[in-house]
Amino acid sequence: MEPVSPLRVRGTARELTGLAANPPGEAAIGVGRLALRLGFDEKSGETRLTSSVEGSEPVVLLRWPGDRGGFRYLSSAGEWVEMWPPDMKSYEGVPSAILLETGLEDAPVIVARPPAAGSPPLPSQASVKEP
Repeated sequence: MEPVSPLRVRGTARELTGLAANPPGEAAIGVGRLALRLGFDEKSGETRLTSSVEGSEPVVLLRWPGDRGGFRYLSSAGEWVEMWPPDMKSYEGVPSAILLETGLEDAPVIVARPPAAGSPPLPSQASVKEP
């Protein structure tokens, strides 16, 4: 298998990595490799979304009760997938949208990039709730 470029966006249900300018929770450092991670803290009983840039300590961005939640990625075909890229052989670049599901009723957070030519429209709230 061909190695994946560090410039590419990669993601699983519990972690998302890619390049970002002025990542959340960080001083204005310019472009850096950002990692967003979901982790469960047994002591507090909370899931935490953390942000970190290479060499920095993670910063907690969100937290919610229970061990639940995950990322999903919108492909150029308009399908939600749980891993990005969905197929290493036909790499699609940046997802059309990224959904963070907290597992809480009516509490998804969508992080989206500006639409590019040929990108599907961003999903409606009703379509996001469908698995």
